[in-house]
Amino acid sequence: IVVMAAKLGTRALAHERLNGMADALAAVSHELRTPLVSVNANVRGIKRLLAREPHALGTSGESVDGAVGRIESEVHHMQHLISMFLRSARAVNEQPEEVERLGMHAMVDSVLCQYPFNSPEERALVSVELRRDFAFDGQRELCVVVLLNLLNNGLKALQRAGKGSIRINDRSLEEFFG
Repeated sequence: IVVMAAKLGTRALAHERLNGMADALAAVSHELRTPLVSVNANVRGIKRLLAREPHALGTSGESVDGAVGRIESEVHHMQHLISMFLRSARAVNEQPEEVERLGMHAMVDSVLCQYPFNSPEERALVSVELRRDFAFDGQRELCVVVLLNLLNNGLKALQRAGKGSIRINDRSLEEFFG
């Protein structure tokens, strides 16, 4: 009985710790999102000004426009990361969802529709080659978090390398390399 009580106490403590981490992550995400929205609005204002008067800021419009584009890209990326943090916090904080039968095609399509690509060119780097759909038992929210994270990591790797593409497919390693 004492061992069982200790195990239950340890589980409860771990659960409370996870809840606290999820709450903190949600609060940090919320606090970061608000200033990013403001920065993004300012960037849009600068872009409108540059479109009307390219030399309004006393420097070449091209260099300012490039800087604004980079700022806007970073804001966009940070907002995406915050969304992923919030999804993770909700997944940790909520009671576990029921396991359901999920189709991989639908999950991949959902993630590609949700992902905030920086440009049509960035979206074009990702291709989907699923020859056949397959289903698996899982939790929708957790699957989305995993797929979003994989896509985000892949796009960061492409950015660092300055080349490449991402292919989402259902081929085995032997089929792919053989």
